Amino acid sequence: MTCESSSGRVNRPRRWIGGLLFTLTVVLMTSAVAAPAIAQPAAPIDGGPVRLVDPDDPSHELTHGDESTAFSLQIPDGAHCPGDSMHDQWRVQTFMVPAADDLGSLSYGVIGPDSTNQFALFGADVSARSFANVLTQANAAAGLPGVIAPFAPLSFAVVAAEQIPSGAYQVGFACTYLGATATYWHSEVVIEQTSGELAWRLSSAPPIEASPDDGGLALPIAAVALAAVAIAVAAFVVVRRTRSAHISPKDPT
Repeated sequence: MTCESSSGRVNRPRRWIGGLLFTLTVVLMTSAVAAPAIAQPAAPIDGGPVRLVDPDDPSHELTHGDESTAFSLQIPDGAHCPGDSMHDQWRVQTFMVPAADDLGSLSYGVIGPDSTNQFALFGADVSARSFANVLTQANAAAGLPGVIAPFAPLSFAVVAAEQIPSGAYQVGFACTYLGATATYWHSEVVIEQTSGELAWRLSSAPPIEASPDDGGLALPIAAVALAAVAIAVAAFVVVRRTRSAHISPKDPT
């Protein structure tokens, strides 16, 4: 584009604009070259099962609990992210999603998985913070495996308040790059939420039979008590009759 000035000279676009665009292009290309060269796998990797353990005794696996039961995810031997957070931008996410969801296709936002009925896991302490976008331990340089820090105690107290549907869920953690899943570790739990209370168990564990409440015990206890009284009365009558049969009648005077 050109324009003519009042003096009749033709003004062309200033050359510094082209120079600025060239400089910006060089900067962007340099940044791209300097960025970490770690690419996530072509397909997400299922890292295998993760154990839910007692935070105070990691050797003790938890199979049942309620919303207030504290647990931790035991990091399997050799589990790591392809890079760290400081140099390579990898993050660790936790999740609790319906069992039918594809764990490899999960995407993560600021507070956890993005879709409906998908949650991050939350801390068991009063702060109840979500474990989303957790940083790995820092490495000395880029390109080294990202070490996953141990998980703090977790619980289902926060998701219990959401009144989630009862059913089977996958819980675990994943390594992600820019919110996309690369590797994940998981276990399946069965959630039962009734009357505002949540109970859970591993899907591989048998259900716990509900203990009868006081109302259920009242009738059997009363029946046993009445039976005991009836037996005592019958025994008393038998004893009286037996004694009477052995007493001779007095001679008339």
